[in-house]
Amino acid sequence: MATRLSHTPAKRSSVPLTAGDLASLDRLRADTPERAALESLAGISADSVTEAALLHALVGIALQRVDEVAQEAGYAELASQRDSDDAARRSSARRREPSWAHEA
Repeated sequence: MATRLSHTPAKRSSVPLTAGDLASLDRLRADTPERAALESLAGISADSVTEAALLHALVGIALQRVDEVAQEAGYAELASQRDSDDAARRSSARRREPSWAHEA
């Protein structure tokens, strides 16, 4: 028996699939490295899920990856801001006279 979605869907959408998409879905159902990757990422057995559940799993994986890329971009932006702040602080420190400069 095919496994269905674990949660009640809020909306059912029609998804247009190309011939390439269908070939990729067939590879996910066959004994391939792609299937092993899908099962690892989604925690499902690709041969026992409905097509809708398989597509749902793929959408979930894609959304998770989009979030990861967005977070990486955010971290990179924070790092660049910190680098520029550090450079400005070092530049300012180099221009400042030391406290002992006017001691006799």
